[in-house]
Amino acid sequence: MAYHAKYPRNDTYCEVTNAAASQIINSELHMQQQQQISTLLDEVRKLPIQTRQIVTLSMEGLSYLDIAQVCGIEISNVGVILNRSKKVLMEAMSHVR
Repeated sequence: MAYHAKYPRNDTYCEVTNAAASQIINSELHMQQQQQISTLLDEVRKLPIQTRQIVTLSMEGLSYLDIAQVCGIEISNVGVILNRSKKVLMEAMSHVR
């Protein structure tokens, strides 16, 4: 304690500078993430209706069994459709950075 009284820490300026830089980086990262989400949703909207329905149900966290029951298809078909649509979406998203 006595040491700090004689030699007070003078790093508040650095903390403020780093905080501002951190906010800029976080803001840019947030904007980039929002752009990626927007692009993903645009690509999902381009999918055929049944595929879009299956993908969105999966994105909402439903299991393959639940998706199959909602859509009236076999569980194995849910997996096939999700795998194919994942490849399409990954290809589309690979161009976004």
